[in-house]
Amino acid sequence: MELAKPGDPLVTERGNLVEPEGRKEPDYSINVPIARTLNIKTPRSIRELGTDAQTQTVVNAVLMYKLLGVSRNEIAHVLGTSLSEVDNIERLPAFQETFEVIFKELLAASSHSIQARIASYAGRALDNLMHLADARPHAKEEIDDEGNSIMRREYDVAPMVILKANDSLLDRAGLNADNLYGRDNESEAQQLEIEITTADSNKTSVKINTRK
Repeated sequence: MELAKPGDPLVTERGNLVEPEGRKEPDYSINVPIARTLNIKTPRSIRELGTDAQTQTVVNAVLMYKLLGVSRNEIAHVLGTSLSEVDNIERLPAFQETFEVIFKELLAASSHSIQARIASYAGRALDNLMHLADARPHAKEEIDDEGNSIMRREYDVAPMVILKANDSLLDRAGLNADNLYGRDNESEAQQLEIEITTADSNKTSVKINTRK
């Protein structure tokens, strides 16, 4: 069996994937937030929902059953009402408005979950970036066609990757070329000019100019 190249995962005879340096494959599955600990983006009062509490309760029941995939016939049976009443509830403006509120809150919760997952990988990502930026070539001996020994410098990481990693670290440190050698930095800075003139009558005139 051919061994994996440096930095590549190893696939065993049984088909198992072994990550380089003992790292496990990241979990890319959807992370569902815990409903009990869910933080709502915009807290609301029942009076802000646009309908009375009793109607809102009925709307919530029909909407939740609908989102769970329950048929309208079964919704009417469970709620002890008729199919036409369920249809009327779905036609209410509050039905669509409630769905939009829930939809936006679920998107916000999903966004916060993704941001939290990204933040949890930030430290590891920085370590990987620094590891790439610090990569160095190593000497490798080769024999040419005439039998002479030749020492060559070989990179495990492509030089362009090393360059990009170093550029990325410098940018994050605020040491990019625009900040260090920007031509217009001095000219764009605000300048204060104060001019004081005194006339023969001992009257002082003060002129202040602020320019960019």
